[in-house]
Amino acid sequence: MASIGVVLSHEDGALVRAVAEAIEAAPDLYVVSTDARAAATGQVLVAGGASLGAIERAPVPVVALVDGIAGARAALHAGARDLIQWPAESERLAPSIRGAVRAAPVEGSGTLVAVVGARGGAGATTVTALLAGSLGALALDLDPVARTLSSLADGPAATVTPEALTEDAIDALARPLGSGRLLPMAPADGFSARDAAGLVRAARLASPIVVADLDRAESPGRSAVLAAAGLRLVVVSNDTVSVRGARLLIERHPGRWMAVCRPARRLGVPARDLEASVGVPVAAWIARDGALARGMDLGSIGNRAFGRRSVRALARATRDALDSPGAA
Repeated sequence: MASIGVVLSHEDGALVRAVAEAIEAAPDLYVVSTDARAAATGQVLVAGGASLGAIERAPVPVVALVDGIAGARAALHAGARDLIQWPAESERLAPSIRGAVRAAPVEGSGTLVAVVGARGGAGATTVTALLAGSLGALALDLDPVARTLSSLADGPAATVTPEALTEDAIDALARPLGSGRLLPMAPADGFSARDAAGLVRAARLASPIVVADLDRAESPGRSAVLAAAGLRLVVVSNDTVSVRGARLLIERHPGRWMAVCRPARRLGVPARDLEASVGVPVAAWIARDGALARGMDLGSIGNRAFGRRSVRALARATRDALDSPGAA
């Protein structure tokens, strides 16, 4: 269980002590400071009273302790993610802090593209590698179980923590992938939203575009990455199971989506019907190729793969989508 640091700020000393006791009674929460100015990335600011009114825009999620209309107005002004009536709603405090961390945006200067398969074997990892190599982007392995993307680099994938993954560490560890780079590291199984935020934040600081390969299992970490992405790509095959999986994924995680089709059947869903069936634009059709599949299995993609017409088309569609209004 990842621990969450909490900065607690209120002018009432007795209240601060009572709230601090409630926070530290939770096994995954601890008080870092009682000075709002000390709040840092990855933490949550719990504030009330005059301290809340002095907050213009905190660099971290804010949970407000309120008492009456004036407190609620101050909370809205501070951009609080939740309002807690203290002490009447004291039992809501710990869940609210955890929820604020899960909802916190992943920061960084680069743009994030999240790639996920509509079903097993759809080819999301292959699409991630081809797209990153064609765009000159940084490919990030966020599949903690398979780690197939990381296998394209020499040596095994290491498990990485957000604290260890700095911009300098990425530059030292990244390996060439077409005209882009691959970071041969993956998070631990069951990684949290906070872990995801730390990993992606560092990657976005190290590259203008980050293409992340996600596993299909629902998890707080995967949900955080999908929520933070400026563009989401769902990789589908032209079969009904894949189409249903894509529609469910898009419904669960609203946002800007495009589809990439890797046809697996001659008599599957026709090309003219796939876009309407999935409900989002199909950016490219990338045919399955035995030589490419063997290269993925052996941990090596030839440079010719990145120059394929279909891969170039996907790269153009991705750039166009990222350059258009609404991309994060």
